[in-house]
Amino acid sequence: MFIELLLTSPESRQLQLLNVIRTQRRIEFTEIAKILQWPYVSTQQVYRRLLKNYRLMTGKQISKPALVEQCDWIYHQLAQSLIRNSVGYQCLMAAVKEEPKPLLSVGEVTIQSRLKPLVAWLKKYQLTYDPQTNVITGDERVIRLFGWQLSELGGTTFDLTAEQKAYLKSLTQSIPDGVVKTRSMERFLQITAIRLAKLKFLAHVPRLAAGHQSKSLVQFSSLPAKAKNIQFDLTEIYWLQYMVIYSPYFVDTNQTSLV
Repeated sequence: MFIELLLTSPESRQLQLLNVIRTQRRIEFTEIAKILQWPYVSTQQVYRRLLKNYRLMTGKQISKPALVEQCDWIYHQLAQSLIRNSVGYQCLMAAVKEEPKPLLSVGEVTIQSRLKPLVAWLKKYQLTYDPQTNVITGDERVIRLFGWQLSELGGTTFDLTAEQKAYLKSLTQSIPDGVVKTRSMERFLQITAIRLAKLKFLAHVPRLAAGHQSKSLVQFSSLPAKAKNIQFDLTEIYWLQYMVIYSPYFVDTNQTSLV
């Protein structure tokens, strides 16, 4: 899984431990160690690390019964926190946003080691990522999809610039009436706005599925004025409306994902 490429082994183990607790609905170290095939002492160490991260996230202590009760929420919050703070996530998100490589608390050798498997993974989707320059290239549609789903994994909240907000406003106005605007869709629009503000446009009108490319898409569009440095055309509107109306990424989200 892609998440496993982002997290270190100790981080992944915390999520594995939580998964077992979610299933068993109790915390018995002998039982958990047997299920995970870990040494008993290692299981306790992972549990203590989990409690430490919980304190860092919430500022509170938690008892075993409370942890079992809140296990689903803790898993979700911890997974997002670990992902957001991972080397791979921070570098790749900066690449999608076309920002400099972030300053990290680990050495360059460690950074390159953690990014290497991500280079191979991205290559499967015809995306080229250079860890040295922190630049990602390829089909703009795929870069946006990747950036969006990466932000979903990390539960990212973007602090947009004024220019990016202008793009976001125009994109939002181009969503047809009746389409439910979810938090996930908002992140997709934000990633699109971030890329457009960097003048990263689609190369051509996407090849939509038979029957989907229709003038009916155009009638919903709210094309932005050329003023105020907003630049995108009908190609972008076709792609955006295809994504939110027809694409399985929004229509059948349980079945379709990149990461």
